[in-house]
Amino acid sequence: MVACRERLDSASLTDRQIQCLAMRHFDGLTTRQIGQTLGITHATVARHLRYGRDRLRAAGLRIRRLQRPDEPACFLMAPSEMQELEASSTCPW
Repeated sequence: MVACRERLDSASLTDRQIQCLAMRHFDGLTTRQIGQTLGITHATVARHLRYGRDRLRAAGLRIRRLQRPDEPACFLMAPSEMQELEASSTCPW
């Protein structure tokens, strides 16, 4: 599998989009918590999240939760990789 950073680079995300996506999906923070941490409004965080996800989709990537919904661990995967994982007997969800 390609490293996560290479996948992010292929999606041409801005640094702020990467920060917001990582804090939301990998750290499990709310938009308000992210905004407080970065010194921006929660509406601006939401905009960065939306545009970041749009760019990921355009690059053929999705953010996928790999653990229980109450745990924030996620991973970037192509849709075909998600289908393979879901079809396998080792699927964690």
